[in-house]
Amino acid sequence: MYTPQQLYQYIQYAMNYLSTEDFEYKDGDTLLNPNNEEDMTRLISVALAEHRDGDVPTGFAQNVPGDQGRSRGPWQVYGTTWESELRKYDIFNSYDNINDALDDPGLNAIADTDTWWKCTGSTNRPYCRRIWKQRWW
Repeated sequence: MYTPQQLYQYIQYAMNYLSTEDFEYKDGDTLLNPNNEEDMTRLISVALAEHRDGDVPTGFAQNVPGDQGRSRGPWQVYGTTWESELRKYDIFNSYDNINDALDDPGLNAIADTDTWWKCTGSTNRPYCRRIWKQRWW
């Protein structure tokens, strides 16, 4: 189980890693930029919302498979959907199975931060993170 403070640290880890990969954050209505404190809070809220008990928030995120095993980690990233994108980063290539990588909360945060940007504005990408922006705030 992960507290909001731990989730914050994982997102910081993701930001640090992605900065070494020349990852560029953008601002916009449907974009979340973790350099913005309000958006950082939203990213943490997404992980917490993924692990609520019905409509009741638990205050913790978990590292359990969801959606019949298809989504993984605190941010419930779909490994099979995003594998080709994530394999562009060396840090994911030491894992034979992408879901094993996504079970690591730090790598899950990298995947979440990266995939949020990849699908924004896309209507043909399944499981697009843009849905969260519309659904939760």
